[in-house]
Amino acid sequence: MEPSLQCARGLNSVWYAYTAAADGVVVIDTDGSDYDTLIDVWTGQLTADLMEPGFEQLTPLTCNDNTSTSMQAMVSFETKTDKSYVIRVMAVGDAPAGTLRLTVTSD
Repeated sequence: MEPSLQCARGLNSVWYAYTAAADGVVVIDTDGSDYDTLIDVWTGQLTADLMEPGFEQLTPLTCNDNTSTSMQAMVSFETKTDKSYVIRVMAVGDAPAGTLRLTVTSD
């Protein structure tokens, strides 16, 4: 079972792995998606085993439901070189998912 969200309730998750190439700040947003999104970020890694993905090994880092101007989500967080992060994007509440546009930028 997936871990609960820190900032909202959602369905239809998509998970991404991210390993920082350097210390810095990463900004992730869903601007341009055609449904109400939320993002949460965890430190740690998931396994390739679909039955035992290792959710219990993740530590919550940040979460966002809406930006101040839209129903899209945006998070920013500090990274450390070679540290692993897991990003989850979900549709808010019971709303169906649509086309996701995910942008990841780092300094």
